[in-house]
Amino acid sequence: MDGTTALKFVRSRHGDSDFGRSLRQFAVLVGVENKLISFQSLGKLDNIIGTLFTIVKTDLNPGTVKTLLTVFGDPGKYKIPKFNLRQTMS
Repeated sequence: MDGTTALKFVRSRHGDSDFGRSLRQFAVLVGVENKLISFQSLGKLDNIIGTLFTIVKTDLNPGTVKTLLTVFGDPGKYKIPKFNLRQTMS
């Protein structure tokens, strides 16, 4: 899914509630996370860092970010707790 399609997908209400839209946004974020930590993207680290520096403001330089990534190792080994709100029927 390209960026334009992803934005349309997560912003659309698809005739459902904000909870449905929240679940779609969560699904896209999980997909981005999986893509970033996949082995496929490890060879593209310089391109990813370059792209992030065009959209994220930080006082770190690209070399420092690259060093941090090597120090912390494989990001796939870390567990990041995730939760989202779900609508329940009452």
